[in-house]
Amino acid sequence: MINTNTKEAMLYAYAQDNVRKLVYHLSQAGSDGSAYDAAFQILKTAVKDHDAGHDPGARYRNINGRIVAVPAASPCPCDQEH
Repeated sequence: MINTNTKEAMLYAYAQDNVRKLVYHLSQAGSDGSAYDAAFQILKTAVKDHDAGHDPGARYRNINGRIVAVPAASPCPCDQEH
């Protein structure tokens, strides 16, 4: 079993590596900056979810190897009657 500190260190390094790759590839593709902002918004939402005690991954599903956003449930009861 991996101790908590080692696991967090591994996750930290993994996250940093993937973000660096994203920045590198967006830069190479000539992003105008909006793609960086889109990624930032996803991360901000994940932090807010985590801080509120919610699972940030609950917003996504792995469908055939592709991570996709799950549509948010509408707070309107009329949308939930169907």
